Amino acid sequence: MRFKPPHLASYLACLILLIGCGGDPAPFTDTVTLTKLNLQALKIEPEQAILNAHETLQLHALGIQAEGHHTNLDQAVNWHSSHPDIASVDANGLVSTHQDGATQVTAQIAHLTATLNLTVRTAELIALSVALPGTITSCQPHMPDLQGDYSDGSTRNVTNAVQWSVVSGNAFFDASGLLVARRAGAIEVQADTGRLRARAVTTAVDSLESITLTSTDTRLAVGDTLSLTAMGTFSDGTVLEITQAAVWNSLTPNLASISAPGVVKGVSPGPVTIEASCGGQRGTLGLEVGIDDNPIALEINDGNGLTLNAGEQVDLTADAILANGERQDVTQDVFWSVAATDANLVIEVSNRSDSEGRVTASGVGTAFVKATYKSKEAFVEIDYR
Repeated sequence: MRFKPPHLASYLACLILLIGCGGDPAPFTDTVTLTKLNLQALKIEPEQAILNAHETLQLHALGIQAEGHHTNLDQAVNWHSSHPDIASVDANGLVSTHQDGATQVTAQIAHLTATLNLTVRTAELIALSVALPGTITSCQPHMPDLQGDYSDGSTRNVTNAVQWSVVSGNAFFDASGLLVARRAGAIEVQADTGRLRARAVTTAVDSLESITLTSTDTRLAVGDTLSLTAMGTFSDGTVLEITQAAVWNSLTPNLASISAPGVVKGVSPGPVTIEASCGGQRGTLGLEVGIDDNPIALEINDGNGLTLNAGEQVDLTADAILANGERQDVTQDVFWSVAATDANLVIEVSNRSDSEGRVTASGVGTAFVKATYKSKEAFVEIDYR
């Protein structure tokens, strides 16, 4: 039995009580999230914004961990607009503006809150200018800065209000709109509103010293998936997760494939090696793909009942039916027991190492013998005449 820490057990008990009494489990869930991720603060990107009416802006809620790392919480926080008639915000942090005015958008999880001051002011965007540092570190995320010039003379940050793309270079924009370079070299990016475009160039430099791959397990079954994590150690001593930044590869694709960054899918049984590379470094991890030995069903005596003479002895067999359709003899591995019997019948089934599944009985009537194996159960009916 796996030991559960007392505090986690207490959390689970509280959650059960909340749900059972019709309470809202959300505060509990938020508290667990804060505890699990070790979050110390919350912030919204961008910190302020000016938009036109009938525009949208994707906000990002970033949880700040004790180590200074950021975790995306867009879908975990509760979003709220103080004036939804001016600008509303959905459950994922997407703002939609409706009319001129000012509002505050708040993100909250447990006791942590962050606020964005949002102004809606109608003006035409007439020019864009992208700002990027001259150099960026490969395998680390960077936020480009995009300023928009408007017809009313104002300049607004529109970084999150455009479509970003990489024109050239080995880089990409992640789900949070951050630029990530995979290796050293020149990179050109483009911001596009559909009507206006602007480009900027930067140079990525490699400072990654090593990549370590970790997993909760080193074995997976054919057809199952397993998520790996890539941690990068940089020359300044910084250690960051680079799972999304890395390029993943299976060195034995006939045995395992990569279905998403860090996600391995078992194809055929055998030893496999998974590789993640970024910034001129690579890390590997060995895994074992095997047949799933957890049965989908259990069967006694090929599913057939028995009719025996009074006092006749019989040796039962048990087969585990696997997900791939194979049958596995588990007669010696199941736990045998008598599930039910008529009053005039005395029956025993053996679990001894030399006679598993052996049934002896005296009297006449009907009995049901049960086999249990890895949470699966099977029954067989035996009639004694």
